[in-house]
Amino acid sequence: IKYFHSVKGKLLDIGTGGGFPGIPLAIYAKNIYPKIKFNFMDSNSKKCLFIEEVCRNLNIEANIICGRIETIPSVDSDIIVSRALAPLPELLKYSKMHRKINGKSLFLKGKKFKEEIFHAKSRWHFSYKIHQSLSHKDGKIVEIDHHNLLNEVEHD
Repeated sequence: IKYFHSVKGKLLDIGTGGGFPGIPLAIYAKNIYPKIKFNFMDSNSKKCLFIEEVCRNLNIEANIICGRIETIPSVDSDIIVSRALAPLPELLKYSKMHRKINGKSLFLKGKKFKEEIFHAKSRWHFSYKIHQSLSHKDGKIVEIDHHNLLNEVEHD
């Protein structure tokens, strides 16, 4: 949440699975940033039901979106988070579909994060920052402020 520079807006956890990192972020933000709207997206209906139940038990207001990322209308999020969903080039494609133009993406990555950035840079133009994960010594958080396809003009 320290990378979320607003006290309101939409956060989308794509490929949420068991709810990480979205659920811990929602728990943390609940009283500190109550105007952040949390959205959890996954294609597995059992995982969606699980996240729904966790949110209900923790009294977290959230929107659970069950379906494939590619087929869901834009969630128009200020910030996109994900862990262990796909390689960075695919994550950039998915996040572009669901973020605001000036949105931000935070992707939890492992040892091969530099390789993923290299491959993503061949197709995408983006600026990024790397942060050390607090949960694992080999983990990194790749913070991406803005991205678009190299051969595509994005209109504001």
